[in-house]
Amino acid sequence: MSLYNLFTQGEWIQLLLLLSYSISFSLLGTFLFLKKKTMIANAISHTVLFGIALLFIGMKVFSGQTYFTLLSLNIGIYVLVSIITALITIFLIEILKRVIHLNSDASTALVFSTLFSLGVILITMFTQSSHVGVDIIMGNIDLIHIDDLKIGMMILVLSTLFISVFFKELVVISFDETFSHFSSKKPMIVQCAFLCLTSLSITCGFRYIGIAPVLGLISIPPVTASLYARNVKELIYYSVVSNILISILSIALTKMIYEKLGVGLSTSGTLVTLHFFLLLFLLRKKGRQIHIEAQE
Repeated sequence: MSLYNLFTQGEWIQLLLLLSYSISFSLLGTFLFLKKKTMIANAISHTVLFGIALLFIGMKVFSGQTYFTLLSLNIGIYVLVSIITALITIFLIEILKRVIHLNSDASTALVFSTLFSLGVILITMFTQSSHVGVDIIMGNIDLIHIDDLKIGMMILVLSTLFISVFFKELVVISFDETFSHFSSKKPMIVQCAFLCLTSLSITCGFRYIGIAPVLGLISIPPVTASLYARNVKELIYYSVVSNILISILSIALTKMIYEKLGVGLSTSGTLVTLHFFLLLFLLRKKGRQIHIEAQE
């Protein structure tokens, strides 16, 4: 049996889409982790719900349509609304930090919890007949088709090019933001572009694989990689490798369980669960290693 025959055409599309976002989120998530701003990704992924709720309400009012799914939305309009919401989120966080002098964690938590709550209220009130809830949390990766893969590949190319070209600037910003701020204007531009690219990647991934998988792919692999990485390049490498392996394993595992037991597991849910188990396994292994070294 050839490698191609292991999966159906639909499963290969799912796998390629997951790999595209896995590598992209590994690249972006590494620098969010180094900057200790992973909560920004959490905030954006939740506040986008507010923008999507407004979009659904607008469609319901002007088109009269009562049934929606995330994949039924026009990708251009969806991305535009999502990016605007993400930029508003970042703007509000910075306003709270500079005007009210809240720390980064407090301002981030305040903004994303408020906008997320408003989004939940709006969806509950105005889109009761829409199929939104499950799609928003876990995505709808089982229903994607070949055209959806183009978006994921575009995000992958943009992320790879950006990180490759501005790697040195991103490293400086991550470890010494004050120095980068006063050294030149270029790091400031790079930082703004990085946040915009992060917003674009999160919102596009949010459309296809949902909140939980996006957060898992961004936040867990860099933490896992940091247990063994000795520099930034190794951190990126280990993060990418773990994301790729878990993506392949999640597709294969859900397929095997469905064929053997007849139970249809969520691919996105399996993906996040496997990442978490890998982190726990490596933490335990690292703890044993440290204990042995201490005894010696």
